[in-house]
Amino acid sequence: MDRNLANYLFHGETIYLGQEKLAKPEISPKEVVEVPALEVKADIATVPKVKEDLAVAVEAVPEILPFKMNTAHLIVVAGINTEEKDFLVKVLLALNMSLAKADLLDASQHPNPNFKEIIYNNTVRTILFLGADSGGEFLPKLKLLPYQVREIKQIRFLTSAKLHEVSQNLNNEKRQLWESLKELYN
Repeated sequence: MDRNLANYLFHGETIYLGQEKLAKPEISPKEVVEVPALEVKADIATVPKVKEDLAVAVEAVPEILPFKMNTAHLIVVAGINTEEKDFLVKVLLALNMSLAKADLLDASQHPNPNFKEIIYNNTVRTILFLGADSGGEFLPKLKLLPYQVREIKQIRFLTSAKLHEVSQNLNNEKRQLWESLKELYN
């Protein structure tokens, strides 16, 4: 508060009578307490063990950062090998898509992904779950039927069999996936 504001607020009022000297508190020698210095000794043999324990503890910490998307399309798998990835690339290319236009989330590398946070922290238009185990606890809550696109809050969801099962095409999974992907991405 400056002088002009104080004058405006308290004009005509007595705020203080005079300035009294503040006495410095005197400290008697009885009140002074000495703190003993702590002596720290490190055992050289325990230092590498501490480093190893710290490395194990860091590995045990779950991933806190949410999955950051670069596109509006998310493809979720629970483990993918090179043959399955090649098959996925071919399917996406047939839809005029690519892995550059869609984000691939491998649930085996990101255990227990929080899909609610992913949806709220990113602009998501489509989510494709490849395999019933790819969505974890989130997928049963959506109550999706395989190969049927469902739109919830302007986000289109689709679930299918694992890529390995689709590529084997035992129950005409390729055709079912193809039809549902055309609906999902168009």
